[in-house]
Amino acid sequence: MTLEQAEKMVESVPLPKAKDDIILEILLRFPVKSLLRCKSVCKSWRSLISNPLFIKSHLKLSSTNIAHHRLIFTYNKEKNLRTCPLDDIVFEKSVVNSLDQVCPSDGRWKSGYAFPLKIIGSCNGLVCIVFFRSEGNILFIWNPSTKISTRLYSTFDMSPPPAGKENVVYGFAYDKATDDYKIVAVSLCDQNKVIMYSLKTRNWKQIGDFPNGYPVNMSGVFSNGFLHWMATPTPREYNEPIYLCTIVSLDLDNKTHGEVSQPMYDEDGKVGTLGALGEWLCVLCDYRVTCADLWVMKVYGVEDSWTRLASITYPADISSPYYDWPLFIGKDGTILLHSGWNLVVCNTNDGSFSNIKKFGRCTTNATIFVESLVSPYPQNSPGSTFCSL
Repeated sequence: MTLEQAEKMVESVPLPKAKDDIILEILLRFPVKSLLRCKSVCKSWRSLISNPLFIKSHLKLSSTNIAHHRLIFTYNKEKNLRTCPLDDIVFEKSVVNSLDQVCPSDGRWKSGYAFPLKIIGSCNGLVCIVFFRSEGNILFIWNPSTKISTRLYSTFDMSPPPAGKENVVYGFAYDKATDDYKIVAVSLCDQNKVIMYSLKTRNWKQIGDFPNGYPVNMSGVFSNGFLHWMATPTPREYNEPIYLCTIVSLDLDNKTHGEVSQPMYDEDGKVGTLGALGEWLCVLCDYRVTCADLWVMKVYGVEDSWTRLASITYPADISSPYYDWPLFIGKDGTILLHSGWNLVVCNTNDGSFSNIKKFGRCTTNATIFVESLVSPYPQNSPGSTFCSL
């Protein structure tokens, strides 16, 4: 429905007292691009669409609609970004409608890293990305739908990293208790120190050391108000057998670490990666080449709620020797998986597989975000953010 059609529909309703409610219900279902245009219609619409309660209500509705979700991924050796409608990927098995994004870091800084750009994660339509530099990393909290971003700096004193390695891993999360967005950084060179950035206070604070060894995920996994990392007893061993790993959690509210119990795996020697599917924390337990088991924790914090949702076999013609992590699961059992440089859609009901067209060898970095009006600035705090300890 076009904006003009919506206005005619509202004008034709013979219930003057209900007119504002009808306009509200219509606008709440508009995509972000249309709402940004609607802000120019009149002052009352601009005020309504800018209202924090409207933004939260729109986010709540959009979060349940796959048509308002997009995949964002890096390409060109992780120097650029693209987005694509999620329903195109899941239903059409294609990214032909992907669009280049003007990255907040585009062209303004140089990096000595071969793959300088990483997507840390997304929350409520905000995407956190990091631009790695030897002289200090630059981070952005960015809304790709509104094109608004805020900038900050990672504040660890970092020595040059080993070849192909990063000095720090990050996590991005939403703290519901304080209505605040937070970035957590774990140093891999400075005794695993942990610092946390608050978007509301615009400050970094040290919150202790990372427990139980070393984090191995590229980014922390946000689920149920906690950030999570798979950790190993030795530094950065991605292929560490899963039975030697622990799942470390970080409570954003009280800034304390804990440990989440793991599923009862069939046998030792498998490799595991963390992910989140909706409200479920999940582990993809990979046997390499043969199959991978997808486990989900249906009740967070309850060990007995771990459920093996699917055992995903490898097709004979798969171009990557392993699955990395799940990105999405549909109501019909369709699972979108990141696999090496590729994306794979598998149907757990009939065991069929599809490689995503036009995506081959594009990225090792991708996540899903919901289109929203959420601002990357705290309320009443305009301008870019420059932070240091």
